[in-house]
Amino acid sequence: MRFLRLTVICFLLGILAATAPLALQSRGIALPLPFIGGLDLDRFGPPVSQRSAATAPVVRKLRESSTADMTSWTRPTRYSPDPTQGTRYKTESGVVWWGTGPRTGSPRPVIVLMHGAGRTGHSMVDMWYETAQAENLILVAPNFDRVPGWSEGLPDIRAALAALAQAQTIHPIDPNQIFLFGHSRGGIAAQLWANRFDGPWRALAVHGGTLPAQLARPVDEGIPIRHYLGSVDHIFPYGPGRDSAAALARAGHPFDLVRLELHTHWFYDIGEDIAAHAWTWFANLPDETL
Repeated sequence: MRFLRLTVICFLLGILAATAPLALQSRGIALPLPFIGGLDLDRFGPPVSQRSAATAPVVRKLRESSTADMTSWTRPTRYSPDPTQGTRYKTESGVVWWGTGPRTGSPRPVIVLMHGAGRTGHSMVDMWYETAQAENLILVAPNFDRVPGWSEGLPDIRAALAALAQAQTIHPIDPNQIFLFGHSRGGIAAQLWANRFDGPWRALAVHGGTLPAQLARPVDEGIPIRHYLGSVDHIFPYGPGRDSAAALARAGHPFDLVRLELHTHWFYDIGEDIAAHAWTWFANLPDETL
C-alpha cells in the first residue's frame, strides 16, 4: 500500500512538472530558460554589449522586508489605461512607445517602464502617471509586443534604447538618473537585462516577476534591484522569489525583496502605490549608485 501511494504521488508530481510551464504560458507568461527555447543574447548584437562574467564577484546584501500597506484583496478585473495619460510615439525604426514628462527645464530623472504580457507601455505610464506628475519625472514605456524578441520570451533591449534615444530629443533627460521598472514578464526581462547587458540604468525595481535563480550571472558592480512580490502571488510564488533574490545578491547585485502580505499578482489596483514607493527608493539610493 505504501509503495502504491508513493507511485501515485510520483506520477502526480510528474504531471505537475510537465504541465506547469504550459499553464503559466496560458496565463500569458513566457518563461525564459530553462523552461522553453533558448537564451540567445547574441542576437541583439551592436550597439548592445553584454557584460563580462565576474570571476570573483562581491556578494551583496539581501534585505528582506514585508508590508501590508499596499495589499489589495480585489479579484482581477478588466483594466484599461486612462486615455488622457501619456502620449504615443513611434521611432523611425518602428518602435512604438508611450511617454510623458516635462519638455523644458533642467534635466530630470527618467523611468524606463516594461509592461507585462498582453499589455502595452500605456498601461505602465498609467500606473506611474501620478508619481511622475508629482515628482516631475519623465516616463518612457515601449510596446514590446510589437517588436522582435517579446514572443521569444525576452523583450528586445534595442527597442528600449531606441525609445530612450527619441525621448532624449523631446524631454530634458538626466543621463545619470535613468531607472528601470518592470511588471511580471517585463520584470523578468528587466532583471536579465540588468545582469547581462551594459545599460544606462542605475537601479531597477520590479513587481511580480521572478528571474529563475539559475540565470543569475556573477558580475562586477551589479546595479541595485528591488522586487515587490505578493505573498500569495499565484504565478510567481514567494519561495522561488526569495531564491532568485539570494542568487542575484550572490551574483553582485544589492537586492531588496519586499513581501506584499496577502497580495496576489494583480498589479492594476495597487500599481500607483508601488510606483510611488519605488520612486522613493530610487530617489534615496546612495550617491555612489547615481
